[in-house]
Amino acid sequence: LCRKNMRAVANDIVDTLIDKLPILIENVDLRKANNKTYNAVRIIKKTLKRLKSIKERDGNNKRKESAADRCGN
Repeated sequence: LCRKNMRAVANDIVDTLIDKLPILIENVDLRKANNKTYNAVRIIKKTLKRLKSIKERDGNNKRKESAADRCGN
């Protein structure tokens, strides 16, 4: 996997997406949606799971770093 084109994204943008996209998804009537909309919702749900796990890992890393700083490491 080539990662040279990855860019940093501000935490507030990630937080907003994690909070607001589920609200939008809940209001999409998939019974009446066309195939593109159905697939978009499916992909966004998978991506949200990945974003949440990245956010959790990032939060855990920051806690470990701050604990190491307090210990003088």
